[in-house]
Amino acid sequence: MVKELIIASVLAVGFSGCAESLANVGVQESGVYVSDSDFDELKVKKARQADIEMLFGKPSRTSSLNGSQIWYYDYQKSSKFGDTVNSGVAFEFNKKGVLTKKTRTNGNPNYTNNNSNSIADRAANKAENKVDNAVDRATNKVENKVDNMIDRALNKIF
Repeated sequence: MVKELIIASVLAVGFSGCAESLANVGVQESGVYVSDSDFDELKVKKARQADIEMLFGKPSRTSSLNGSQIWYYDYQKSSKFGDTVNSGVAFEFNKKGVLTKKTRTNGNPNYTNNNSNSIADRAANKAENKVDNAVDRATNKVENKVDNMIDRALNKIF
């Protein structure tokens, strides 16, 4: 009984990592991703440049405007099927290094996304959706089997 429970637990942990890995096959990321929660936590007139650098590292790029310094953190995520997501944030600081403004951007303005609605692009999107659906179905099957194994093991114990 205990042996089955241990085996089921090991399988559950092992398969959960596989499902996550399969979902990210062919995905390339660059830059610094700033989550919504991290972005919301940084308070204007309270956060300092040192706080932001400690969280995200050096900015992707900087600029100056009317004595203020602006730090940009750009992020790009691309799939092997040609889908690209660009995003980023900008933090503006006064001369004392205190955050005065924060905004979400559409990513690096120097990046040009040449997406089109060509037949090849639509076919690639369709193929990517099929792969995503197949991975989701496989993941659900594995999760259901592991859940059933754990339930059976727990029923034998109790």
